[in-house]
Amino acid sequence: MTRDTASSPQLDRRSTGPTARRVRLLTLTLGLGLLGASVLNAIAAGREADRQRRDASLVVEASVQRAALGDYFERSRGNAKLLAESAAFDQFYLASDDRITTIRSGGPLMDDVNDALAVIEDLYPGQISEVCFIDLSGAENARVVHGVPAPLADLSTDESTNEFFHPTAHAVSDVVIQSKPYMSPDTEEFVISNSTPVTLDDGSIRSMVHFEVTLESFRKAAIAAAPTHRVFVIDAETGAVLIDTEQAVTVESVEANKTSMFVELAESGGSSGLATLDGTRFAYERVPGGDNNMNNWLVAVSSAATSEGGARWTGAQLVTLVLALVVVLLALVGIWSNERSLRLVANTDELTGAFNRRALSNRLQQMTRSSAEENGAVVLIDLDGFKQVNDSLGHQCGDELLIAVANRIRSCTRHSDVVARIGGDEFAVLIPDVGAITKAVEVVERIVAAIKMPVYFNGHEVVVGASAGIAMTPDHGTDVEALLRAADSAMYQVKASGGGWAVAVYPTAHRSGSEDIPSDGG
Repeated sequence: MTRDTASSPQLDRRSTGPTARRVRLLTLTLGLGLLGASVLNAIAAGREADRQRRDASLVVEASVQRAALGDYFERSRGNAKLLAESAAFDQFYLASDDRITTIRSGGPLMDDVNDALAVIEDLYPGQISEVCFIDLSGAENARVVHGVPAPLADLSTDESTNEFFHPTAHAVSDVVIQSKPYMSPDTEEFVISNSTPVTLDDGSIRSMVHFEVTLESFRKAAIAAAPTHRVFVIDAETGAVLIDTEQAVTVESVEANKTSMFVELAESGGSSGLATLDGTRFAYERVPGGDNNMNNWLVAVSSAATSEGGARWTGAQLVTLVLALVVVLLALVGIWSNERSLRLVANTDELTGAFNRRALSNRLQQMTRSSAEENGAVVLIDLDGFKQVNDSLGHQCGDELLIAVANRIRSCTRHSDVVARIGGDEFAVLIPDVGAITKAVEVVERIVAAIKMPVYFNGHEVVVGASAGIAMTPDHGTDVEALLRAADSAMYQVKASGGGWAVAVYPTAHRSGSEDIPSDGG
């Protein structure tokens, strides 16, 4: 019997011949090309994700700056009206029909007038250029500059040429005129003014009050709120830069910035958005002005613009990339996946969707700038028993528990309240305009009760408690650090008292009669 073995060696040769080699090389080349394209796409996606993240951060910063400026205009209108209601101005005109005699006589009457004007500087520490009490004839009755009353010889005899004077002189009672920026002739600082008529008890209007806030103080406030960004305040009608956080406000800077790259933005008439101007990325928002405000402002926050054409590679870089793909492929895929996952909004906690510590600080700063009569509450909450859940059921269960807790806290608060996660198992709640402390306690009791309700994960019933500390503004502090310190101390006094949950109010050290308000629970 003859064996048919002739074809086997021939088949082996064909499998290693030139055609097969070419197919393998072509397959390898195509595979490397596909891998290279994937890496390039990953890099482009990473760049796009980074651009979106930076854009989101710019949008948030622009919103914060816009809110701060809008708050200034609104608050200044209220403060100007309060100043105009001072009884000292009415007494000034009752004392004598001759205002010059009244001024020259000085004494307690003029002291009361100067004290009334100086209150404004207490409300705007380091921001006021001057505060004035002006007769409708145009002559100054009194002026306070940086806390010091001006001597009689320095009082102006004619303020009628100033931009604010005639609109205010012809305004009705309670109308506040907010002028465009100008250089104060007395202090030689660039300012914006707030002026309103003074209505006497007999219903007549014989004078006005007027205070100037420096543009430099706005610049410093913007730097403090956004130290890593460049902030601009722009005249929305002309595109002129009024404030640039990288330049002190001087005569030279104001003149130099009358023409700028923002002219195109002003001409577009947009109220908010993102733009790339001269290679720089901006988020911008229009500042709310209100009635009788002559300022039409845009606030813009900048960051370096990302490339809009994706990555560009030289031939040598592409060859190196192809040769290195096999070695670095897993690392590149990991980097690509990691970059895609880093879509963090600047002020949001990634796990729970609540605000983060940075956003909490910004919102708390806004709350402390509001009127002292509008009480707000700061609540710090620490979970009791969370570590045991993590240790016994694992971190995944712990994360799901934190998400559930954040949702429950939100369900117990108003839309205007702020819920933030500020640490591992620590949360914070800001309750603006809460009124009485008992109202804040009611909210916290609802929150703690909601947290204590069982949570079910994969057949496990999980129960945790909470310790909470409350601080009230202005009773327990008028700045961010003082309020957080008070609430934190109250919370840890609760935790040290034996576990479970309780609500306490941190007592004010400088005020007698303050008491803790406990609310115990199992």
